[in-house]
Amino acid sequence: MADAAAVASLRSASRSAGVVAGAIGISVAGGWLVASNYAPLAFAFGLAVSAGALCLRRVEAGPLLGSALLLTMPAWTVVGFPQANVARLSALLALAGVFVAFATRGVASLRVTLIDVALLAFVAVAVASALWSERPPNFLAAAASSVTPLAFYAAGRVVSRWGVRRVLTAVLVAAALASTTLWYEFVVARAPLFVVPEEYRWNESGELIFRPGGVFGSPPVAATALAMAFLLGLPLLTGRTRLFRIAIGACLMLCALGAALTLTRAPLVGLACGAVLYLALVRPVHILRIGLAAGAAIVIFVGYVLPTAADSRWYQQGVVREGNLSVRQDYWVQALPLLTNTPSHLLVGHGINSLVAGRPELPGKVHPDVATAPILLEVGPHNQYVRTLFELGLVGLVLLLGWLLGTAAIAVHQARRSTGERRALFASLLASLSAFAVVSLAGDTLRQPEPTALVALVSGLVVALALSKQRSPLRRSVAS
Repeated sequence: MADAAAVASLRSASRSAGVVAGAIGISVAGGWLVASNYAPLAFAFGLAVSAGALCLRRVEAGPLLGSALLLTMPAWTVVGFPQANVARLSALLALAGVFVAFATRGVASLRVTLIDVALLAFVAVAVASALWSERPPNFLAAAASSVTPLAFYAAGRVVSRWGVRRVLTAVLVAAALASTTLWYEFVVARAPLFVVPEEYRWNESGELIFRPGGVFGSPPVAATALAMAFLLGLPLLTGRTRLFRIAIGACLMLCALGAALTLTRAPLVGLACGAVLYLALVRPVHILRIGLAAGAAIVIFVGYVLPTAADSRWYQQGVVREGNLSVRQDYWVQALPLLTNTPSHLLVGHGINSLVAGRPELPGKVHPDVATAPILLEVGPHNQYVRTLFELGLVGLVLLLGWLLGTAAIAVHQARRSTGERRALFASLLASLSAFAVVSLAGDTLRQPEPTALVALVSGLVVALALSKQRSPLRRSVAS
């Protein structure tokens, strides 16, 4: 009895410390926002955190609601105040789950891992690079805004193993709803509905067909987010009720078809790689049937569909896009000499957002190196690893790869030693992470709020699930 009382007292003290630490953190953050002339955003920050702390009954409700908001509304939409856009508010809402976790479990319940350190160091280097890059003061705020979606890592990090399925369900359903905007733009409007049509790069013209972006704002962002959400929804097909499985199947179909509708190749390749990886780890009982069905589909597509569509306009301009890969390789070639022209650039890069400075979204002085390769300023290198090396140097690239590869290693290890639902969850998280890594070879993925938030959430869920104890259903029922 004495030991139980001591444990209860320790837990109470830990929870109190968590509440105090959370209150101090919120006060410091709010004070910094006010001191930085972001009073409206400070008000929205306090409102979001207070509402989350008072209304959320489950820790997973934070990332659940935050991801749903980010996926179903344009990330750049301003909510009430100029600084309070959807991307920032969704991150704040997700972080409310962290506050609830500390208040209910205590700070002592958090175990720091190498993945935590790697991501925190990456964020610190990214923000600090705005200071040593000799840019105007607004670069610090822009740097903080660029890494804001990574807050979803902390939100996923505190989710319990019982809440992982709920979070994945919310992500899949929200992505499926968002995919319907792609169909409306493509079938009905034939024009972008959420961005300025004159500035949309994927409008139909004499040489290009229209490619919808929906609430995501662009086809690459839409396809990447939908591919990641599709892979996260695969383990949900084992739901207990037939109606739930049918609903999940419908959401998966909407995500897959929406990603295909964008005619963006890298996310579709990432989706295929992730699906193969998921099946290889899970090894379902029907894997032979799945393999035969996939083989038959490939034969039909290559033997009948492809010859018919080979001469069509949508196939040539939407799928083949001859010369597109060579153009992107030219971007990488132009960036490589600028990475090693000085030791400091090789080590710590040119500074975050240095490839955006001088554009309308971030007025400022263009870096002299970027001025010698104006195409990089206009479209970017279209490779997240090259971009990270350019902006944050070897230090940033090592931290980024350490974070992603470390998370993948944990997922593989846990999936191989787990069984049943737990293995399926790790396999789906790994598949989604792999899709992001593949897309990053041909896109600036960390410049996009939705994919960045999803990969951060996935990484946090992997670590949280790995640290949770695997218990049998019998032990779970007895404990509850």
